[in-house]
Amino acid sequence: MKPKGGYAGKILRINLTSQTFAIEELSERDLLLYAGGRGLGIKLLYDGFSCGISPLSPENRLIFMSGPLTGTPFISTGRWMVMTKSPLTGAYIRSVSGGMLGVEMKRAGFDALVVEGAAASPMQIYIHDERVEFLNASNYWGLTTGIAQERIKTELGLKKGAVACIGPAGENLVRFSAIVNDRRTASRGGVGAVMGSKKLKAVVINGDKDIPLADRQASLELAKEQARVMKEHPVFHDFSQKGTAMLEWIDSVGMLPVKNFQGLTLPGIDNLYSDRFSEIRVKHVACYNCILHCGKIYKVKEGKYAGAVSEGPEYESMFALELIRK
Repeated sequence: MKPKGGYAGKILRINLTSQTFAIEELSERDLLLYAGGRGLGIKLLYDGFSCGISPLSPENRLIFMSGPLTGTPFISTGRWMVMTKSPLTGAYIRSVSGGMLGVEMKRAGFDALVVEGAAASPMQIYIHDERVEFLNASNYWGLTTGIAQERIKTELGLKKGAVACIGPAGENLVRFSAIVNDRRTASRGGVGAVMGSKKLKAVVINGDKDIPLADRQASLELAKEQARVMKEHPVFHDFSQKGTAMLEWIDSVGMLPVKNFQGLTLPGIDNLYSDRFSEIRVKHVACYNCILHCGKIYKVKEGKYAGAVSEGPEYESMFALELIRK
């Protein structure tokens, strides 16, 4: 199909075993029957798929999906997801992430990237518009995701673009390992282990195409209205300044999952309230086209970890750490 209404109109299929790729056009029928990235991704996973295969076998598919709004002017439209058969549960899993991978996929001209087979040695895929290269990734194998992303971009000479990669956990097939892009993670169901089983260290995408819109002017006007409504919402300021880690609010309404929701609060939980982090916060960061800026960069000022810099923590990691604290 021709690019239409947010869809790029194409699927990129990659076989790591044979180091070949094919570009397929999407049918308008499929876009009507299987809504959005999730619906279309499920169809691409199940079509011709044998349910009895091992999640870590070459026959399993790893499917990267964007959606019809990805990369458009609308607020917070930078999400992408990855779908596969989970090594953690043995069932279908979809894991959602931020970062620029979905946007770059659309700019390269694709709504979906379907990865099959397995490489004989560590490999990275470099996609620039409709050109695909299979590159040796042995030098990156064993690197953590932050270092790997930085080195890959430097060695490819990329000033923009996106790198989604795995770290040592995915390489060693840890069944809850993640795929990381721009410090954002697709974390559910062990998608990183599936990527590791295919010896795929990284997917690199750099696109230069315009993303189609059915009515660009109407989309821009609606996006402005969307931003206005968000800014006027009573929780916008707190989310923007503190991020998701507002345990003081969650604690006040009894929503902390204490002992699997058998309790209401925990002694010392106030040590994780957001005001305790404000003194070491150095920067607000955002996902693609998001006005909320809920990501926070922190720098430790004193103690044995002085100088350490990290993004986060987010709500889920904070309450989980508190729940396992002795």
